[in-house]
Amino acid sequence: RSPRRLRCPRREPISATNCSVTRLGYPMTEEINPFQASPIEAGRHEHERSFVHPYASGQTRARWTILLTALSALLNVAFVASSSLQIQLLHTSMRSSRPNAQSLIWNDLRQTVIVRAEIVVSVAAFVAFLMWMYRAYGNLPALGAERLRFSAGWAVGYFFIPILSFFRPYQAAREIWMGSDPGRLPGSDRAVSPPTTVGWWWAAWLLSGIFGGLVAAMAGEARSARELVDATWWLIYGEIVAVVAALLLIRMVRAIDKNQTARHNLLQAASQDD
Repeated sequence: RSPRRLRCPRREPISATNCSVTRLGYPMTEEINPFQASPIEAGRHEHERSFVHPYASGQTRARWTILLTALSALLNVAFVASSSLQIQLLHTSMRSSRPNAQSLIWNDLRQTVIVRAEIVVSVAAFVAFLMWMYRAYGNLPALGAERLRFSAGWAVGYFFIPILSFFRPYQAAREIWMGSDPGRLPGSDRAVSPPTTVGWWWAAWLLSGIFGGLVAAMAGEARSARELVDATWWLIYGEIVAVVAALLLIRMVRAIDKNQTARHNLLQAASQDD
């Protein structure tokens, strides 16, 4: 004899009350709901929910990201002004048979100082941004986001993987924006406000990197003052794009941080009401 089997009338539809259970040969009747999750599945879902990390505010990381990014943008502006002076100096040198060596030395010193300061601040801003992004993406499950494509670690790690770094970070930032929207309904993947800021920021970010590679190649191949002037102009264009990318990044980080705080407060108020 089988330890447990279901016997249902052949001509009647299966329901929660018309199935009899035979256990060790003794007929018994119990209610069975075919649409109810089994105890094993219910326990598994409860086990998965228990591993959702609690919400952790990212305001401190957002402030550091905004501060360092703003400082990096100011250095970009300073470098644009310094590069404009360099172009004027190069034009003067091309018109003169004996260029002023002292002016050229001071120009190179000024450019070097600004570039080194720009590199240090840009690296610090990038690290702060990655720390903020890790925190913001890690908060999504606690904010009710479902069917996430990445983990918080991979949302950051994709910046360092060739080819994937061209589109995966944008997808992760888009998920952060959509999952943080306080107006998003539970279980919905559509945000009330479309993530246009994320798209513009990522386009400016990629364009800034393309300008950086182009300028590095042109500067390395410059053999005359005219070629150096052309490379400097492209450098100015790249710095302007970098300023735009920085401003869009500040706007995105500020909006997401504000939305995550608002959504967390709404969820806390809803849980207290229940």
